[in-house]
Amino acid sequence: MEKARLEQYRIGLQARQVRRREELERRRLAILAVVRQAAGALLGLGAQRVLLFGSLLVPYRFRERSDVDVLVYGLADKQLTAALRLLEDWPGLEDVEIDLKFAEEQSPNFLAFVEKLGEEIV
Repeated sequence: MEKARLEQYRIGLQARQVRRREELERRRLAILAVVRQAAGALLGLGAQRVLLFGSLLVPYRFRERSDVDVLVYGLADKQLTAALRLLEDWPGLEDVEIDLKFAEEQSPNFLAFVEKLGEEIV
């Protein structure tokens, strides 16, 4: 009897894990769609290019505590706070941590990494 109960628990656990994994993937795709729209709004602040990178771009890698990684080219120093506020306040991104990086402050190696693996939005 104990063996049957353990097997039933294992099956239930696996089903919950699959549901959670699929839920996180749906959330990743929804956030990805929203951040693509929001990234376009950065042009209005003077951005020349915007790239996404990190776990948001990789199917089934995004987790509950994952952030949204964004690299921006060409923003003036006075627009940096406005850019972060725009992304953090964008409808659908309020509950997601935004890691906004400015290309002018990054190392050449980091920029090459993002250029290779990132997705250019604008």
